[in-house]
Amino acid sequence: MESFDVAVASMDDDNRNIAMAMQATDKGIARSGLLLKDTALVEAVKRIGLTRPVSQRQITITSILRAIHFGDLGDFSVPTSLKDLVIVLFHIDEEHPFRGITVNKASARLRGTMPIVFRGEGQGKSPIVPDGDMEILEGDIVMMVLKQEHLALADELNGG
Repeated sequence: MESFDVAVASMDDDNRNIAMAMQATDKGIARSGLLLKDTALVEAVKRIGLTRPVSQRQITITSILRAIHFGDLGDFSVPTSLKDLVIVLFHIDEEHPFRGITVNKASARLRGTMPIVFRGEGQGKSPIVPDGDMEILEGDIVMMVLKQEHLALADELNGG
């Protein structure tokens, strides 16, 4: 535990989460946070000041990490419904705008995320979980997860 940079306690029991977050602080982890179901406990733990509590009803895991790293709770957000998401496949040819750019740049352009790139020869393409700095190559098939409202951007890139 001493080598950890961040600790997040997100079990089903508020008391266990408080105990785990406090233990992480005691073990020398400078940034820790916890998920609490009881909103009243959030205020109590905040006043203690040893860790950064987050109300389960008000914030997503992404916001928990922002709270840990930047020391504030940020904006409250509602998780996106699955029906609002679409998956789009792009076949990268020599003229595709994604060819030669990084996964981060392509994802930012469509305001989405790229969880898988299929790379290889012919039918033997293998799935790769890319990091943000990975370059997209001609012949790749990239999968993007987008909010439905950004689908028009994807259609433009796919020639539609």
